[in-house]
Amino acid sequence: SRREKGSVVMLGGVDHSYHTGKLNWVPVSRAHYWQIAMDRISMNGKVIACKRGCQAVLDTGSAFLHGPSERITKIQRLIHVRRSGGLQYAVPCKAISTLPPLIFTIKGIDYPVPAQAYIHETSAELCYSTFRNNVQYKNESETWVLGNVFLRLYFSVYDWEKPRI
Repeated sequence: SRREKGSVVMLGGVDHSYHTGKLNWVPVSRAHYWQIAMDRISMNGKVIACKRGCQAVLDTGSAFLHGPSERITKIQRLIHVRRSGGLQYAVPCKAISTLPPLIFTIKGIDYPVPAQAYIHETSAELCYSTFRNNVQYKNESETWVLGNVFLRLYFSVYDWEKPRI
């Protein structure tokens, strides 16, 4: 694997210099949205959302992790962030090292997102949560949007022909 920082977009295939090993394919459950079935979301060994399975949209156009309002509120409480105006939720930056990873389980495979990914550092003092209420899908069953916070951590391949990720 290459050690360069940043992201790469590749069309028409997979460059194996960026990824080695087996790809874990997940069928798309809703065409045109890159939506998939997700098993659960857990933290500290406890399921905290998506208890009976739910849907997730992998969205390269979103910087955040979006979910149903009540689930996002629960996560914000679990990681001890405080509302700091508008849509911002803040936590002291020194707390990042003590926060647990959030684990998204998709097709039986755990995809951990560490606090260093879901908390955004903006200064030495205050850092901000990247969790947001899901406005776009609020009238549907539990649907999450996994934006760049998640996607930066994992090599993703979008297969249009066999609708799968």
